[in-house]
This record gives sequence, C-alpha cells and structure tokens, in this order.
Amino acid sequence: MRFGDLPPWAVELSALVREAICVGGVDASVGAGWMNEDEDACPLPSDLLWREPLFDQLIANRYKPGEVRNC
Repeated sequence: MRFGDLPPWAVELSALVREAICVGGVDASVGAGWMNEDEDACPLPSDLLWREPLFDQLIANRYKPGEVRNC
C-alpha cells in the first residue's frame, strides 16, 4: 500500500483512467443501475476528476511466475 507521491507508472495509469472517463473510452451505461438519474453519466464525481493526480493511493500485488491460480 502506498500513499502520497506515486511512482511515474501509477501517475500515468491515473491519467489514462481520467482520459477513459472524460473522453468516453468507458461505456458509463454499463453501471447505470448504481447512478442517480439526476447525475451525469460519469462514474466518478466531478470534484474528484479535477484532482491531480486523480488518485493519491495505490495498492499493488506482486506475483512471481506460477503463483497466480486460475479459478
């Protein structure tokens, strides 16, 4: 778990998430059941989208080859 300054690859990932949401790379209608009808179709609140970087926390799991099992 990491808080605060993120590694460059995580900041880039955060930018890609924002771009997918704002530019329309994500179909927001998929989760329409959990959205308030009065809100925009965006899955994140607008005040969150203005944060720089978008995320300030990171949880990453690291696995060695063969450690991940298929269910």
